Amino acid sequence: MSVSLDGGDTWKGAQTPNARVATDIPWLAWTEESYMTTSDLAFDPLQPDRIWFAQGIGFWSADLVGAPDQVTFTSQSRGIEQLVANQVISPPGGKPIAAAWDRPLFRIDDPDVFPATHGPDREQSIQMGWAVDWATSDPTFLVAVINWQSEKTGYSTDGGVTWQPFATHPPFFTSGKLRGGIAASSPQNIVWAPSDNGRPHSTQDGGQSWQECVFPGLPAGDESGFGWARWFNRHIVAADRVEPGTFYIYNYLKGVYRSQDGAASWQLVKEGELGSFTGYNARLRAVPGQAGHLFFTGGHQGGDPNDPVPAADIPLFRSTDGGTTWQPIAGTREIYDVSFGEPFAGGAYPSIYVVGTVNGVYGVHRSDDEGATWKQVGQWPLGSLDIVTGVTGDLNQAGRVYVSFGGSGFAYGDTAP
Repeated sequence: MSVSLDGGDTWKGAQTPNARVATDIPWLAWTEESYMTTSDLAFDPLQPDRIWFAQGIGFWSADLVGAPDQVTFTSQSRGIEQLVANQVISPPGGKPIAAAWDRPLFRIDDPDVFPATHGPDREQSIQMGWAVDWATSDPTFLVAVINWQSEKTGYSTDGGVTWQPFATHPPFFTSGKLRGGIAASSPQNIVWAPSDNGRPHSTQDGGQSWQECVFPGLPAGDESGFGWARWFNRHIVAADRVEPGTFYIYNYLKGVYRSQDGAASWQLVKEGELGSFTGYNARLRAVPGQAGHLFFTGGHQGGDPNDPVPAADIPLFRSTDGGTTWQPIAGTREIYDVSFGEPFAGGAYPSIYVVGTVNGVYGVHRSDDEGATWKQVGQWPLGSLDIVTGVTGDLNQAGRVYVSFGGSGFAYGDTAP
């Protein structure tokens, strides 16, 4: 930055090191943004020598009294959050973890306070947190798909406080296969399903080595059936939340596969597509505490949320026998996402949360009776018209639910019984 005090006749260079103050959103000062990607500069018409500065991660002000040798930018970004959110998880006994574009992972110690840092590190300015999961056998052990400029996919042993990359990575990243989903049965046993027609791989030694999964009947070819484009928010692999070494994966070409030996072998347990249009934003979820219980949705199809009869007539599906048989949930259509939360007092089954259309009404809905009846607990969270791309029940606090927005970060709400 250069400053002129005489109408542009002479100029003085001002050094702009990584001098940022962000008491409103502390991680904005911590993150790697030394380049400060300039968008626009404007003088404040009411405050002499103050400039306003829009740039890649926020909105800043700086005082230039006397053409200082160094400039400190102060964040003015609270209330204009625009993270592109991908997912939230709520590990039992742990803190929520939010995954997003550009700045991958945030541990939410207090949902009313912005975090001071993000994971996995601040070595690069742009990195994506595509998917995150907790291990069934140890919910303090987390795994996450993190890649863009480089491969950072890895794990946390302390509930998301710190992160480490896996010792090795499957070869599909070097072929440009990004994003995808990940599931952990234990800290040693993990399945990773990439997008861009990559083939799922598994590890039984915590990422020291990876083996390509073999699926009976799946034809060889360029289209894998697991995910063909990285821009879809697709989560189609899940670890059973009771049975060790048991995984499920959805393939839109063949159906539902199950493994009961840590992903060493797979069986096709449900042949055929579940509904239609399931090659886009599909979600497969395993129910905590319920062996063999699964829910599946084809996800958001791009229709108008206000349409009581969405063009995509795709219900939410449920299985209670490990994916062998599936039943549609009455009244549900074009469900964007499904998740589970701590039940209210007296409840034996987790509360089920969905975002989408239930009984002709769009919104965030909760069922406390395994999907038999539903209660709308919100329609446009925070009054935002942004698309809600994900919903997550809190497994530690009954009634609490988190939502992920397509372009404006995350929000939470506490809902009544």
